[in-house]
Amino acid sequence: MEEKIIFEKIEKEVELFGYSKDPSHDFYHILRVVKLSLFLQKKECGNKLVIGTSALLHDLHQALA
Repeated sequence: MEEKIIFEKIEKEVELFGYSKDPSHDFYHILRVVKLSLFLQKKECGNKLVIGTSALLHDLHQALA
């Protein structure tokens, strides 16, 4: 499966999951982190799928608490 499709599927699941009601850690926060992470990924030549997915899931622990 193509990286873009995998990333989009994970992104949709994360959005549906809900995360925090706190606006500083809502879904838009996650999108800001993803944007910054992918900017850095381009500069440093990291694995786009790993970095993007990590950014999407970085606050998952808060949703599970």
